[in-house]
Amino acid sequence: FAVAVPMRRGYGKSGGGKNLPTTHITAFGLQDAQDIQATIDSLSKEPYIDGKRIVLVGQSGGGLASLAYGSLGNPNVKGVINFAGGLRRTGVAMWELDMAQAFGVYAKTTKSPSLWFYTENDSFFSPTTARGAYEAYKQNGGQVTFLALPPFKKDGHGMFADF
Repeated sequence: FAVAVPMRRGYGKSGGGKNLPTTHITAFGLQDAQDIQATIDSLSKEPYIDGKRIVLVGQSGGGLASLAYGSLGNPNVKGVINFAGGLRRTGVAMWELDMAQAFGVYAKTTKSPSLWFYTENDSFFSPTTARGAYEAYKQNGGQVTFLALPPFKKDGHGMFADF
């Protein structure tokens, strides 16, 4: 197994500017999916990497980006694991609906299964928001297993970092 932990542009100590906020969550995720493509392209050139068996794992915005990338049709993606994925848009009316619609759009062209983890006490995505995204994904053909977990520590949004 090989594990890569790339940072999207502008996050952590990565180079480049952050994906600029847009009013359209679908486009935001697809723009971040370009960073995943660049990582896959680079790593697939290495002789020790089997670029034909890829599993994407993302948390928060990375979960959104991973699901967006899954929709691009790369047959080498065998699965996507989403930890509290999405994009919270404070001050933007109806962002929860936009997030659900984005996940529904991604589901329409995603062939690989996904596993989603959301907690009851996620400060970014309430159980209602997470369930809405899941329902939109599933109704649009997404193969998804959704795990609604009990509260995790003080804020379940950071659960992935504690695994």
